[in-house]
Amino acid sequence: MKSSKHYFAIGLFTILGFILLATGCVLFGGADLFANKAHFETYFDSSVQGLDVGSPVKFRGVRLGAVESIAFAGNTYAIPEDADARPLTYIRVVCAIDLDSHPQLAGDAIPRLIARGVRANLALQGISGQLFVNLDFPRNGSLAASKNDLTFPWRPVHPAIPSTPTTLQNFLNIAQDIAANLGAIDFTQVTDSLRTLTDNINAIALKADIPTLTTTFTALGKSLTAQSERLGRLLDRLDTAQLGHNLATISDNLAQTSTDLRAALPTLSAELTQTLRQLDQTLAQASQTLDRLRTDIDTHAIGRDAAETLDALARTAAATEALVQELRLKPSRLIFDAPLED
Repeated sequence: MKSSKHYFAIGLFTILGFILLATGCVLFGGADLFANKAHFETYFDSSVQGLDVGSPVKFRGVRLGAVESIAFAGNTYAIPEDADARPLTYIRVVCAIDLDSHPQLAGDAIPRLIARGVRANLALQGISGQLFVNLDFPRNGSLAASKNDLTFPWRPVHPAIPSTPTTLQNFLNIAQDIAANLGAIDFTQVTDSLRTLTDNINAIALKADIPTLTTTFTALGKSLTAQSERLGRLLDRLDTAQLGHNLATISDNLAQTSTDLRAALPTLSAELTQTLRQLDQTLAQASQTLDRLRTDIDTHAIGRDAAETLDALARTAAATEALVQELRLKPSRLIFDAPLED
């Protein structure tokens, strides 16, 4: 009888222990098994020291969920042997988003964010050294994939958000590039070139007649100073104000004279043309009279001298007529030495 009671107590204690264990699992973490979640994964090609399972996942400082797993991508995916094996060394970080707190991220919300250019990076939590996964859009607002995004040959189990290097990683990359560039410099050649340049400069300085050059430049400076002083004294003696006034007056007078002459030229030209026309008629009448007189004189044979005189008068009349014709065509010859351009 005592033995039966002993076994009953052991069995009851065992059952109560299992009940307490199940209750503790539900209260202290078992609830996550039944939580409404959305998953995504991202990859990093550098150290994730400071990031642990359970680290926060935030979007612009707002907590969305937590990190569920951290492992090498090669633990989950495989690639052909002839392909680049580097993607297998990517650090694969799987994150869970609490949809009960953020229902707007359910369905295809995460793929739409990826299409809009969202990126994941690692950020520090204060000064503790612990990291968390931060989601945000690039500062330049570009929706296109960055050329720095990691590429991989497999199909992800969860939507894959591209990652960007951390600020520290950017500094490390820059430092590595600087170190590589410095390592490529041939300092021996640079030193030899500088030594050769110094020797050439010394040789030129030794060949140059420094005292003569100094004397020449000194004399040139004194000459320029003297010429500058003479020019200054000359300008001081000039009454620039009066000179400017006189030039302005002369310019105004010339402009007025030109205007008056242009205004009077049509009237003067008309009057001169009329006068020349009358003179032409008078000379024509005189020529006719001379012709009649010469005929009369020849008829009566008054004498050779009278005939020569009449010939001279006829030539004079012809020249005068030609002058009148020219003045009629170009009356400006009475005013100007050369005819005006049409």
